[in-house]
Amino acid sequence: MKPPVPLPTTPPFLSIYTPTFRRPRQLAACLASVGRQTAADDVEQIVVPDHVGHGLEAALYGRLPWYAPVLRGRYVTLIADDDVLAGETVVEQVRAFAAAQHDPDVIVTRVVKNGLSLPACDPCGPPECGAIDLGSYLVRGDVWQQHVSDYRQVYEGDYWHVKAMHDAGRRFAFCDVLWLTGGASHGRPEMDY
Repeated sequence: MKPPVPLPTTPPFLSIYTPTFRRPRQLAACLASVGRQTAADDVEQIVVPDHVGHGLEAALYGRLPWYAPVLRGRYVTLIADDDVLAGETVVEQVRAFAAAQHDPDVIVTRVVKNGLSLPACDPCGPPECGAIDLGSYLVRGDVWQQHVSDYRQVYEGDYWHVKAMHDAGRRFAFCDVLWLTGGASHGRPEMDY
C-alpha cells in the first residue's frame, strides 16, 4: 500500500465549507461543480455532516468555529450541499478579481436561489436581513477567523456574520459574476436515494 500524497504546503486560494445532510445526489453535483473548475488545484472543499437533531442553527452556524482552523484558503466561503458553482471558470474569475482589488476583506458575488438573484441589497453597503445569501460572500481567511464567532445560532445567522463584518469597517468589493445557483430543495433531504 502506498502512503497518501501529502497535502500541499501552500494554502489554496479558496476553502469551501460544505455542510451536508441526506442529499447524496445534490452533494455529488456540488462536488462535481468544484472539481470541474479550471482553477481546481487552487481550491479545497471541506464537507462536514449537518447532524440530525441539532437543527439548522446549532448544526450549521453553531459548529462553524469547530471547523474554522482547518480552512486554510486565502479566502473562505460556504456553499450548501444543494448549491453548485455557476460555471467552470468562476473561481479563476474571482481569483483574478481578488488580485486586481488587492485582496479585499470580503468579496461579494451574485447567486441565484430559487430564481431570486442575491444579494438583493447594495452588495457593498449594509446587509439587509432576507436580502443576502451566505454563498455570496468570500471572506479573506484572516478576516474569516476573526469573525467566525459572529454567526448567530438563528436562521439568519449569515446576516449577523455579514453585519458584524460591515459594522467593523471591513472592506467589501463586488465582483459582478454569477457565482453559484441552487436552493431547489428548500433545505429538504432527498427522499429517494
